Amino acid sequence: MRALVITASEGYLPGLHAFLNAFEYYENKNINVFILCSKGPSRTYAEFIQNKFSFLITPVFIEDYSDENISIDGNCIWAKYKFIPTLTNYDSVCHLDADCLLLGNLESTFDFIEETKGLAGVKNNRSPYKFEDYKDRTLTVDYCLLQTLYNYPLFFSFNEHIDLMNYMWRCRDAENCSNDPIIFNKSLFDLDKHKSFTPLSGDVWCGEGVFHSSTMRIADKEKKIILNPNGDRMMIWHSRWWSNYTTLQFLNASKNYKNSYTFAKQNVDVGISIISFLSNNCTVTKKEFLTEHPECEYYFTR
Repeated sequence: MRALVITASEGYLPGLHAFLNAFEYYENKNINVFILCSKGPSRTYAEFIQNKFSFLITPVFIEDYSDENISIDGNCIWAKYKFIPTLTNYDSVCHLDADCLLLGNLESTFDFIEETKGLAGVKNNRSPYKFEDYKDRTLTVDYCLLQTLYNYPLFFSFNEHIDLMNYMWRCRDAENCSNDPIIFNKSLFDLDKHKSFTPLSGDVWCGEGVFHSSTMRIADKEKKIILNPNGDRMMIWHSRWWSNYTTLQFLNASKNYKNSYTFAKQNVDVGISIISFLSNNCTVTKKEFLTEHPECEYYFTR
């Protein structure tokens, strides 16, 4: 059995909505979805859509897997490491956050994990280190601080690598919760996991393309296939195209790089168009949810 765990705070509700519609649209099958959310607007949404898709959805509440010394936002980062070890009936797991825009089918990646009994995660293209540099233990500190490997999305064999989840929970940083990618890289060293780890392309599985020298493009409007600047099909685009504030930040930052604003603007337009389609034209529409729960409109419009 296969499980996907997606964390969604109330600020990530539009991303969760787009992700679930994409999960259906790209015909992901035989993967059970657990929504890790807080007991507020996120819970309202999770319970509303629980039986509206063809795949099984189970809401799970962050407060039930939290550290009382950490804020709710911090527990949105750490709770998955306490929750995932409870999924003992599953052979393979993927975890990610709701700002990961899904653009394809994940089944072949799950197949790979089950065949190899390994782990797969995203290589950070902005890190100066190669994946193989882990072999040089003198680079350990910088390798980790520069987040050479991302922990979203992360695919792994449950029986072989659940110790990584337990270790992450034990090493949680209550003072600076956003350190979790750094701690993730350190945990791989501490548990000697690199030999089982397969790095996924950052250009395909993260899509930090807003500053690329050319644009993302929609190769097939009907099937919603997006190609990155290298011509490879995107699987996940890590961004928050539903947020006007965030897109403005991207565009303003791009002005600091020579000739990048034009490409950034075109890439943002592609991201917004995909988010709009998934939000308004798929299995569950934003209008359908907000008609029944108008009190949640703020979280979908800011």
